[in-house]
Order: sequence, then structure tokens, then C-alpha cells
Amino acid sequence: MRNSILIVVGITWFLICQGVTLAFSVSASENDNSFVEVTLKQDASSADGAFFTGTGEQVVIMVPGMKYNKESWYFLAEHFQTIGISSLALDSGSTLQQAIQYIQNKGFKKISAVGGSVGGEDVINFINDTNEDVFEKMVVLAPYGGKPIKNNSILKLFVVGKKDFVVDYSDIKYLYEKSAEPKKLQIYKTSAHAQEIFDSAVSEELVKLITEFISN
Repeated sequence: MRNSILIVVGITWFLICQGVTLAFSVSASENDNSFVEVTLKQDASSADGAFFTGTGEQVVIMVPGMKYNKESWYFLAEHFQTIGISSLALDSGSTLQQAIQYIQNKGFKKISAVGGSVGGEDVINFINDTNEDVFEKMVVLAPYGGKPIKNNSILKLFVVGKKDFVVDYSDIKYLYEKSAEPKKLQIYKTSAHAQEIFDSAVSEELVKLITEFISN
């Protein structure tokens, strides 16, 4: 083992001396889907976002709930990446405005958003507070709050567990009913809240629902 390490080190040093640039990539998972960590907040002590590059024109910004971080979205980012859709996974507390600016600076115009719990509330509040049609589509998983969405150009998908233990199912249903078309409501027979639905028996169904909703 030691001899192998010495050989690798020797080869690496030789290449550097020959002026060869070595590129190191960050692997998101065993599927070897690569991403780039990015710092969005100016006062952030570490990267608070991860950008997964796709091959198409679409991109998704994913906003987690309070107890989650950007890594909680990696599995979904990989699903998007396999169908050519780029994505930006955020840490809790990162602002949508900074994320959108980052995405727009990359030239993306077809932007969607996925948010869970407090992250879903952030997506809703951003849509209600801005006069610009930034998003083409949005998915909110059991948003913790937010007022009905009056924007009628955004395709909206509301997802909630019928026995959600954090938010009241009837509140999400009211939010859906009072929001403008086009819209869709998906109810699952689970007590899981927001992103925790991905750990439930309907995980695969939910992933398929979201990826097809964004991609179609």
C-alpha cells in the first residue's frame, strides 16, 4: 500500500513539474454525478449551495426546511441531472434572491423552484412579493406558511401528507384552493412532513411526480 502511495505521489509531482494541470472534481454520490459548491451569502463561512450541471436549458432551485441542508437535495439533483436538468441545492437560510442572481448570471431563463416546509414558505413569499415572473414552475412540500398565490403564469404543485404532524393538512388545502390556476394538489396518506415524505413508502412516487412535473 505504501509503495502504491509513493508511486501516485511521484507521478503527480512529475506531471506538475511538466506543467500539466490536474483537475479535481467533487463527487456527489456513488453515481459520480458531479457538482460545484458555491458560496451565495457574503458572510457565509463555507459553501451554502451546490450546483449540478445538466445538459438542457432548465434549472431548479431547491430550498430545504429549517433542519435540512443542501445535501438533503443531492439525490433529487441527481435525478434531475440524469434527464438533463441543472439544479442549485441550497442550505437552510440561503436567500432565494441570491440563488436566482447566481442562476441568471449563468444565463438560465427557464427556472423552477422546489421548497420544503419553511423552504416552501420562502418560495411562496418570494413569488407573492415580486412583480417579476422569475419561475416557470414551483413545487412546495407542506409549506410552513404563506398566503395564496395570485400569479397565474406559474405552474404550481402543492404536496402534503394527509396526517402531516407539523402543518395542518386543511391549511395546505386552503392555500391550494385560494391560489390562482394553473395548479395541482397531491395528497399522500402519510404523517411525514415535507422532505420527510422522501423517506416514506411513497418516496419513488414523489420523486417521479416532481421530476415529471418540472420536465414536462
